Amino acid sequence: MTNDNPDRPAIEVHRIQHLQGEVIKGVAGVDRGESTLDLGTLAALLAGDGACFLLFAAVGRMQHGEGLAPLSLLGTAGPFLAAWYGTALLLGTYSRQELLRKPEQLFKTWAVGVPLGIGLHSLAKGHVPALSFVLVSLASTGAFLASWRAVYNALAGPMEAPARTPGEELRRRKDRKGGPLEFMQLLASLTQRW
Repeated sequence: MTNDNPDRPAIEVHRIQHLQGEVIKGVAGVDRGESTLDLGTLAALLAGDGACFLLFAAVGRMQHGEGLAPLSLLGTAGPFLAAWYGTALLLGTYSRQELLRKPEQLFKTWAVGVPLGIGLHSLAKGHVPALSFVLVSLASTGAFLASWRAVYNALAGPMEAPARTPGEELRRRKDRKGGPLEFMQLLASLTQRW
């Protein structure tokens, strides 16, 4: 195979198997040299973000004189947690190492996920929320998330500098193991084919 672009490495295609008359479909991903997810970082951020919504629910329930029984607390935080993690999955908030600690990515997820959580909470309660609830929800979740992420980023130190080229990154990493979100993307792409 010839390579017309000297900046791009040549791609070699090797036939692995020839099946007569069979059409084979599948899912393939291209490894562009993005850094892999550090599962410790991912777990810490998933747990910390969730804790922010549990704290929000606990403070709200205490302000209204409601109990902090675990099921009641989860009932209040549940719509916000579902909206947050669902939005994060759709926006790829936890999908790549370099996005995990970016304030812009946190803001995008907050700007979509929290209003969606307010909507889900309102559906569960069966009434339209008061403007004060909307404003307090946006402000307090934003403050909790931003504070938590600032503390995490300060404790975690600077992010690892990326390699200069994707080829250097690939050589450095050798093998790449898929993460949990890549598995979810695989399942989503498979169901879209049905």
